Parts: sequence; structure tokens; C-alpha cells
Amino acid sequence: TIRAKAEFSNPAQTLWPGLLVTVKIQTALDKDALVVPPTVVQRGLDQHFVYRVNGDKVETVNVQMVSQGSGQDIIKGVKPGDLLVSDGQSRLKPGSTVQVLTEPPQVVQSESKP
Repeated sequence: TIRAKAEFSNPAQTLWPGLLVTVKIQTALDKDALVVPPTVVQRGLDQHFVYRVNGDKVETVNVQMVSQGSGQDIIKGVKPGDLLVSDGQSRLKPGSTVQVLTEPPQVVQSESKP
């Protein structure tokens, strides 16, 4: 526990004196770690891993979980620029063929006439 004092602009008067807050303080910077969405990291039997796209195939890469929380995971074991799978991993295995989507898929609505 660290005792701290802070001052904020409060024009809407939503903050009151004595409120309890949770603050995260970064105490170190790891240049080999990457921030990724939690949907990217998978949990194996005893190791975290990600699916990395290599051409039109995927491969599993074991990663080290540095930190989790606040809607982001910090991992080691992959490089900036690696294409990582963020959806549909339950249908994948190493060597599966994938297609990288650069835009979200379009929803097609059918027109049915009575």
C-alpha cells in the first residue's frame, strides 16, 4: 500500500474527497515484452501459447505471460510485427491453413419474398 495525493479537474463533481481508488504504477519496462489482447493468448496444459501466422499456415509459439489485466496481456516469446490469431483458435491446430482478414467480414442479408 502506498499513500498518495492527487489533484484532478472535477467540473462535473463526480469525484469526492476520500474516495478509494486503485492505481497501477509501472515500475519497470521490459523491451522484449509485447502487449496483446487477452483473446490472443491460449492456455495449454502447462504453458501459455499463441497461434502465429506463417504464410497461409499457423504455428504455435510458447509464450511467457509477464502480466495480465485491464483488458490486455503482456507476453514474451514473439516479436513486434508477428501476425497473431485473435479469433477462432478453437478450430486451429499447428499447420492449419488460414486466411488473414484485413477488413471485417461483410454480413449478407437475404431477401425473402412471400
